[in-house]
Amino acid sequence: MPESDLGLSRQQLDAVVAFLPLFEHDGFEFGRWVSGGSAIPHFRYSPEAREFIDLLYEQGILQSGDWLSWSPAAERFHANPELLDEADLNTIRRLLTVCVRSERMDEGHLGSSFDSGCLLAALRRLKAIRDEHYHA
Repeated sequence: MPESDLGLSRQQLDAVVAFLPLFEHDGFEFGRWVSGGSAIPHFRYSPEAREFIDLLYEQGILQSGDWLSWSPAAERFHANPELLDEADLNTIRRLLTVCVRSERMDEGHLGSSFDSGCLLAALRRLKAIRDEHYHA
């Protein structure tokens, strides 16, 4: 996959953006908390959400580095998704990295990001960046 000056190919961006229509579909359930019986409450992601998470790793969207230090900025976007309207690609990638890797310490974090509109705003911005760069 040839990379552009964005550091990601159009195919990589297309693969991620392809989830946007599904995630925007009215009634789509990204995941939910499950409890009952002797089971410990846990967050269960939909098969599509699990596929999305795997794809972020496979396509090299998530970044290595000190993602914990990016968490305060990510929380700003979580609280105010409209701030992502002008975000650059690096910011979107860092945000997605924090949202996915935060699961390690905060189960259901990515689901919360979906519910707040932050994840959708990030994907919409990623689509806009792809469209601007590749004149889609």
